[in-house]
This record gives sequence, structure tokens and C-alpha cells, in this order.
Amino acid sequence: MLSLLGNLVELVLDLPTYIMYAIESIINLIFTAIEGLWLLATALIPLPEVPSPPEFISAINWFFPIGALISVATPIVTAYIAFLVIRWIYKWAGAL
Repeated sequence: MLSLLGNLVELVLDLPTYIMYAIESIINLIFTAIEGLWLLATALIPLPEVPSPPEFISAINWFFPIGALISVATPIVTAYIAFLVIRWIYKWAGAL
């Protein structure tokens, strides 16, 4: 009898934990449903036809990978433009 009473006390003490777990599970189910709807909507959208590049572009890209060059040059150019903008703002404000 004492064991049954201990189990009831433990259940009452753990009740907030069970409630929080239920709320968390409901929120996860809502996000899972939203994800499923998003996947369904994107699956129903027809994809546009992507034209293939001309043959000479593919040959040039095989010898000189332009994509790698662009991926390396983009952050460098962005940082340089940011530097020029910040330098112009400082000069305009009279800080330099």
C-alpha cells in the first residue's frame, strides 16, 4: 500500500514534466505538418527547363574552371567594396 502511495506522489511530482513533454510533442507535430505541406507544395510546382551551356563553354570550363574562380573572387571583391564604402563614410564624416 505504501508503494502505491509512493507511485502516486511520484506521478503528481512528475506531472509538469509530462505536460511539458506533451506540449513539446504537439509543437513538433505542428512543425512536421508544416514541413510536409511545404514538401508537397514544392513537389507540385513544375520545374523550368534549364538550358545546357554551349559546347565551347563546357570545353573552356574543363580547362579553366570558372566556377571555382568566381567562388574565390566573390568574397574578395565583396570585402574590397565594403572597405571602399566604409572608407568613404569615414572620409565623409571627417574621421580620417
